[in-house]
Amino acid sequence: MPDREKVIKELHDARRYLEDKEWSDRGASPHIDAINDVLALLKEQEAVEPKAIRMNAFGHPVYACGKCGHLITESMNYCHECGKRIKWEGR
Repeated sequence: MPDREKVIKELHDARRYLEDKEWSDRGASPHIDAINDVLALLKEQEAVEPKAIRMNAFGHPVYACGKCGHLITESMNYCHECGKRIKWEGR
């Protein structure tokens, strides 16, 4: 799977290239719009940090999504409520 940050950088580079070409090739505009849409979607999918909100009866932390506050477990990669990706430390 490609590295997310690398893909974002390459999209920014492609957009700059197309913007430089825009003066000579008016057909680049739809491609620039598409790249902007993809970058916006990737931005929406940025991971959020989980919040430890309390300890359970066994002394383990109980976590909530950093965006919506929905309860999550350490085995979850995405919040089931808002769909945000969860950024667990060390993963």
